[in-house]
Amino acid sequence: MVHIRNGTSLPESYDSETHDLKSSGQRIRWFPHILPAPSDLEGRSIAHKLVALGHWNDDVESHLFSFLDLQITSRGDEVITSNMDMLGTYEHSGAVTDIGIADLETSGEMLVAIASSTGTICLARLLLPRLPGTSPADIQILDFPSEEQRLTPWVHPHNGPVVSVDIHADSRLVLSAGADGSLCVLDPAAADPQSTPAFKPCNSPGYISFCNARWCDSQQIVSVTSSSTISLWDMRQAPLPVLQSPKSWGLTGPSSGYSDVQAHWLDVHPSRPNVCAVGCSGGVVSVWDLRMQAQPLACSMCGQGDVWEVKFDVSEASTSAVHSQSSVVPSVLAATEGGLLSQLSDCKPGMASSGAYHTTKPAVSTLGLQHSGTLVCGYGSVNSFDVQSGDHGMRDVVCVTDSQELIYIRGGPEK
Repeated sequence: MVHIRNGTSLPESYDSETHDLKSSGQRIRWFPHILPAPSDLEGRSIAHKLVALGHWNDDVESHLFSFLDLQITSRGDEVITSNMDMLGTYEHSGAVTDIGIADLETSGEMLVAIASSTGTICLARLLLPRLPGTSPADIQILDFPSEEQRLTPWVHPHNGPVVSVDIHADSRLVLSAGADGSLCVLDPAAADPQSTPAFKPCNSPGYISFCNARWCDSQQIVSVTSSSTISLWDMRQAPLPVLQSPKSWGLTGPSSGYSDVQAHWLDVHPSRPNVCAVGCSGGVVSVWDLRMQAQPLACSMCGQGDVWEVKFDVSEASTSAVHSQSSVVPSVLAATEGGLLSQLSDCKPGMASSGAYHTTKPAVSTLGLQHSGTLVCGYGSVNSFDVQSGDHGMRDVVCVTDSQELIYIRGGPEK
């Protein structure tokens, strides 16, 4: 099945469905994958894929947070239909800047953190059974602070927007980064988490502005500032970072000729925690070894406009650690202001694409990234997306655009 996107066709290995949100999506995240119900006599099965969504609705003139159910009917690895249901919607104090979801228990307990442009974080606990065929009727809300369908903040840790939030599933600690130049780690189990943070390494308003921070492991954090400084922090060695990207590279790219490059997003590889990807202005995407080598493992371009989000392809088979520049660079998905959701894959020496990020001061690594596929094209800005491994070895992608649409894409090289 091939779907046309303003003159660009998806690969034959992909199916896609578009849904009208009637609102502008800000952030979207998958809940953990649930196996579908057993197939019927005609080989069809139904899977419920649950989504957390932050969006702006013009009709009510308010920022909202919603739970969505994508009901996917498929036969084998082919999507037959998909239907979208809004399970619950809550008014939110500001724009939803990030959503963190952690699977805490095998029983299905979920911790959800919702970051706001007002500097607050909302926290919720849900019970999502992981049995095949689980439906929205099986979800239990354990703790979801709200008053008259309006979310109640859990903490107010930052003086400006909370730009990112991340939950460590084992420790249950909540990491937040602020545009005010502060990082904070809070313990949901503490009586007063804001007054006794588990970790607060820096607070330098006016000097730096973080744009993202993520857990690497239970003790280490990686952050990136809007000026593209990548820092590695150790909770046992506060308050200064233990490593930083070299200044000679303008930190995610060479400063010579690229001084205006600003970082927007950061992702840590789920099985290779010493590797991170950074999405920047001007379509720049870089992949770094967090042991801070002299230059990125890879640096490339993915079309025009700013890169709003980057994520590693979790369906990729390779999980080997990066030990040298001869190692394979993991594939990255990138969403851009120009309306592209692109895949960038390992580029062998001598195979760099014409869109590669080139410079001579200093030289780009011989291992790079090249454009290997376009999943979405021509929808206006792709504001947010998420990816997870699905059924039959497939990859499930969901994204929201400026055109008030939610797009579900399913595919993979095996199809």
